[in-house]
Amino acid sequence: MRKYLKALIMIILILVLMVVGQIAPLAVADHLNFSENAAVILMTVTYPIIVIGGGWLLNHFLFHQSLPLVSKWRFQW
Repeated sequence: MRKYLKALIMIILILVLMVVGQIAPLAVADHLNFSENAAVILMTVTYPIIVIGGGWLLNHFLFHQSLPLVSKWRFQW
């Protein structure tokens, strides 16, 4: 049960990060008087960083859950 509660909390936090990742760059661009194109470019670049990086940080420092797919990856050169 505890594992499912952690997963539910993680999903909710990722959804919050997704909303913040869309709103924050546009608010910053508006505050700095960027053009609309520059705001969209800023959002496009920062959105994946906020969502993926924030999710990884939450998982790494708060939940300590191993990621099952990533832990099985083996890179061969």
